[in-house]
Amino acid sequence: MSLASVATGLALTTVGVGAWATSGRTSPTALIPAFIGLPMAAAGFIEPIPLAGRSARRATFVLALAAVGGASRGLPKLPALLTGQKVDRPIAVVAQSATVALAGAYLGWRVVTLFR
Repeated sequence: MSLASVATGLALTTVGVGAWATSGRTSPTALIPAFIGLPMAAAGFIEPIPLAGRSARRATFVLALAAVGGASRGLPKLPALLTGQKVDRPIAVVAQSATVALAGAYLGWRVVTLFR
């Protein structure tokens, strides 16, 4: 089991479900981090298996890359939110920023471990 993949997947799932619940359960797009996190966590359990591990590692990398790419549109609004200015959909800005932070850190870890 890759602890980093499982932990990142579960954290992304928590962000998605938390954003969905906080938004009043009205926005299904708030669950997107959860839809990325669950397969990432599942692939983390598959990574140690010799024949399937390579594909699972690639899948987690691609999922994290998709998470960063998709959620990065919320980052430009984060400074305004942190300084107390009014922004549209503040829950989405927080969730997207958390998604980028988690998935970006995972990608950084994955790249560093390639060269060990």
